[in-house]
Amino acid sequence: MQLCFELDRFQIATAIGHISKDVFIHWNRSFEDRLGLKEGEMRGVELRSIIVPDAPVVEASGANESSLPAGPFSDCVIRIPGDERQILGRSVRREDGFILVILDHASGTRGTEEYARGYLFGQNDAKERSRQVVHHNVSGNLLAASFAAETAKQKLEDEGRPEAEDLERVTYLIDRAINDLVNAFTSGPPITEQ
Repeated sequence: MQLCFELDRFQIATAIGHISKDVFIHWNRSFEDRLGLKEGEMRGVELRSIIVPDAPVVEASGANESSLPAGPFSDCVIRIPGDERQILGRSVRREDGFILVILDHASGTRGTEEYARGYLFGQNDAKERSRQVVHHNVSGNLLAASFAAETAKQKLEDEGRPEAEDLERVTYLIDRAINDLVNAFTSGPPITEQ
């Protein structure tokens, strides 16, 4: 909260959110003004409205400056709910799920509408290509492996063999990999069945 307040003194639009809660937790007046939303509307903005490509994760344990990666901020684009505006900014995410977003200054040359539109198109195109690769090349094999491991585990359990525990772990890891793949794509449009 204090960080947002202090940066607001310099009219630097800043917000803090939490990834798992998918909401902004705190923001300053400059951020609210740039988005053109009232406080009640700000509480309804989901973090999925932010596109954060390859956001680096820094440790929340107070790592010193020399241990942080060079340039920990990633570009991001915020789509304003209810209209077509897009605002460029920078973001950094901590390992505990908190994310700091600092918007580019309104007069910045980087913030042209064409840049934002191209940036969003490129991000959406890359996500769609990744979804297609996973759907066509990976997901079927993972599901088949999960089913095969579960069937083998059940057979070993029926025979009372101790190897069933090993296969239970394999089944768990395959299921977790499937869930991780699904979760990796939840920030974009849902994966559609074909």
